[in-house]
Amino acid sequence: MSHDRAFCEKIPFTHVGTVKDGGLVIEERGLNEKDWERYDIVSTSGDGSSDPGSSTAVELSQEDKAEQERKRKLVFNAPKRIEKIESLIEQSELKIAEYDEKMMEYGSDMEKLMEMTEMKSEEEDNVASLMEEWEMLESVIDEVSNI
Repeated sequence: MSHDRAFCEKIPFTHVGTVKDGGLVIEERGLNEKDWERYDIVSTSGDGSSDPGSSTAVELSQEDKAEQERKRKLVFNAPKRIEKIESLIEQSELKIAEYDEKMMEYGSDMEKLMEMTEMKSEEEDNVASLMEEWEMLESVIDEVSNI
């Protein structure tokens, strides 16, 4: 569970972990109002204001809030984007294979071989870039799922 209630309410949790007697108790269920009671008691003083001494009262900077929002959007859109990336990688790999075949056909035509080599190199760079984006999305998904 996270201290960020708004974030947690947007995620359909399937399990809830609670620290109890120095150990972690994991339950197969979603969040409920009781899960927040101890945070509300600890994180607010009697007048309803946030207690700066509390370990659960975390004041986020504007940059941190913006970063959290960026990650939420990434995670929300990640499945569709990953599917698109996989499709684009597959298409690029087919082009690379075509370039390899054409390079074999051109044999000793250096001008055509150089042209095909450049096109193949651009496509390989494209695949590398897509792979980096895919890995970044997977990393953000893992990071958010571990909050």
